[in-house]
Amino acid sequence: MTSDAMNCERFNERLIDYLEYDVDAVARASVERHAVTCDECGALLADIRKLRVDAANLPELAPIPEP
Repeated sequence: MTSDAMNCERFNERLIDYLEYDVDAVARASVERHAVTCDECGALLADIRKLRVDAANLPELAPIPEP
């Protein structure tokens, strides 16, 4: 394993950039490959993806007018 190899620590460091599409294709593939091979990181990524879908499907809220 080289120092550039993806591991759980590097996965966590790059996760936000990955989610915001702020990584290049090589880094993106590395994060995805690690998530497929690591149960813990894969579950984390799946949970975040589900939260994003759930949040996107929430109804839009409007402020309640004051009486």
